[in-house]
Amino acid sequence: MSLKSLYVQTSHAYHFRIALQRLWQVNAGIAESYLRKWISWASRSRMPDIIKLGKTMKRHLDGIMEAIRSGINSAVVEGSNNKIRTAFKRSYWIKANGYRGMINYLVAVGLKLPPQC
Repeated sequence: MSLKSLYVQTSHAYHFRIALQRLWQVNAGIAESYLRKWISWASRSRMPDIIKLGKTMKRHLDGIMEAIRSGINSAVVEGSNNKIRTAFKRSYWIKANGYRGMINYLVAVGLKLPPQC
């Protein structure tokens, strides 16, 4: 594979990524048609990974559309994960995993821990 063809494939993959990112910015009324066009474009891409992604998205089209219509995203989950990671780092000195798990649970449910923990 030449450097030129590698550059072209990388560029095409980037265009697919940007087009898929735009899905979250389009109006929910046209999102399904936009996604179907993207899937169609992906299936003709001649890039195995993009074709596989298109097939996966086609299988899960209903779930993706429901997430778009209801405005679901992963922000809350990511925020909780960050809180739990921080609590885990703060509890590095605790040797028993059960206590670490308890601290993570208490942080996840919103209990404020003192700074020395």
